[in-house]
Amino acid sequence: LFVIDDSRSMTPMQAELLHNLASIYQRLGRHDEADALFATSLERRTEAFGRESAQVAESLVAIGSLRIDQARLDDGETLIREGLALAERLLPADHPLLVAASLALGRTLREHGKYDEAITILSQAVERQSAAEVAAMDLASAIAELADAHYAAGHYIESERLYQEILTRHREIVGNTHPLVASDLASLAAIEQDLGYYDKAEALSREALAINETYYGEASSHTADSLTSLGRALTYLDKYDEATATLRRALAVQEAAHGPSHPLVAEAINELGNNLAMQDQFDEAAQNFQRAA
Repeated sequence: LFVIDDSRSMTPMQAELLHNLASIYQRLGRHDEADALFATSLERRTEAFGRESAQVAESLVAIGSLRIDQARLDDGETLIREGLALAERLLPADHPLLVAASLALGRTLREHGKYDEAITILSQAVERQSAAEVAAMDLASAIAELADAHYAAGHYIESERLYQEILTRHREIVGNTHPLVASDLASLAAIEQDLGYYDKAEALSREALAINETYYGEASSHTADSLTSLGRALTYLDKYDEATATLRRALAVQEAAHGPSHPLVAEAINELGNNLAMQDQFDEAAQNFQRAA
């Protein structure tokens, strides 16, 4: 962790570097470190530019997005809305920060289960990105958020179409072994799982797992996500021994990464409970379901 003893001695450029470093830690799942760096950067930006500044708006949106990753949805939505409102007062309508804030708000609304509102906001953000001819990666990220909202709303045909488009875009931009490709494969696996095509879900999940395990390592929450997805598919294919071992491993990694009460931990516990119940191991399954609840 990069530490500065006296945040007041930092230049605006150092505050920018801290913000960027915090973003990297967030992507790596190192949320506590990201939180500390974002807070220090926000403090310095406020001192340097004032509360009514685009830099502060960017920090508020970033911290709000981190809160969503930390499963603090109400705090996240409040911060993102505050940052978006500030950006709207200061910046032109086509500014990238406004688009980023809209995407963050759409993601927040999706996590809150407000799917129609999320889809509306995210569709508008994708349209603005397309019209502005932004970088290919930025457009793919916007489409991914929209696809996630459609999936959460149960719009399988539209979400699958969008995920296939994103997968093609990401492979063209970053190649076949990047975590973004793994994320797209995992999203497609989830659709196949929901539709009952478990063989396809297994194959996609294994491909995603291989990418994440190589990129992040065996102890990463991203790897555990892939393990949970794979374990779910294996359970419904009646491959119980491998499924149980896979889900126990996923749970151990998620608990080490997030502690005992994070939604990703609950998801792993629930999947393990379902797996055990399908093997008539009802006592242990009930213990898992009670813990997940």
